[in-house]
Amino acid sequence: MGGALTPAEVLQVRTIAGLTVHAEQMQAAVLRGEPVDTEQLTRLSNTLVRAISGLRRGRAARKPPPSTPVLDALRARQSA
Repeated sequence: MGGALTPAEVLQVRTIAGLTVHAEQMQAAVLRGEPVDTEQLTRLSNTLVRAISGLRRGRAARKPPPSTPVLDALRARQSA
């Protein structure tokens, strides 16, 4: 993702890591033939996808806007 993380993003990453570990444990149990609550695994997977998407959206919102000669000229004109 690049760049330094904010404290809130660090918390999001830790949450995502915990969810990932739990999902991997459940999937390993499935492979071992152990009974697993498939509804819980599905919800966990969906939560994980939403958490990752939320982190990406937050990082994208902080990203500076692209710079092009036309945009630079318009910005200079607006600030003058």
